[in-house]
Amino acid sequence: MAVTVVIFPYFSTALDKKYFPWHNSPRMREHEEIFLLRCQNKSVKYISKKTGISKEEIEREITINIRETDDFIRNIIKGHGPVKSFQNWEIGSVCSRIMEMSLEEITENQNIVDYICLKASDHHDRYMDCIRYGIRRNLIK
Repeated sequence: MAVTVVIFPYFSTALDKKYFPWHNSPRMREHEEIFLLRCQNKSVKYISKKTGISKEEIEREITINIRETDDFIRNIIKGHGPVKSFQNWEIGSVCSRIMEMSLEEITENQNIVDYICLKASDHHDRYMDCIRYGIRRNLIK
């Protein structure tokens, strides 16, 4: 099933500095480290201890990630039928590669799309945080 990719105007490269003033900076590397650990199914507490970034800052980044990708996620869900079966273990192996995937690869991967359909409203799901970051990262390129 094909998913229509809609790029929202607020993700244009001209606005990167407004939404991501730290793009390509040490701050961006910290941001990527947070979501790399999230893709490994690590808790906010663990990430905070490992990176030295406060829990509040990590939660703020996760919240921004959710807010920035919600419309895009809704469009993915809108064009998708019911999920027939899903193996939860499959998403972990996919999330380990999500940082290298393009937006098209993410939206065409049936495991990811099924997981998004099942967990889109779960704002505490670690793998959804990873998927959202993969989407957001591609939208701001």
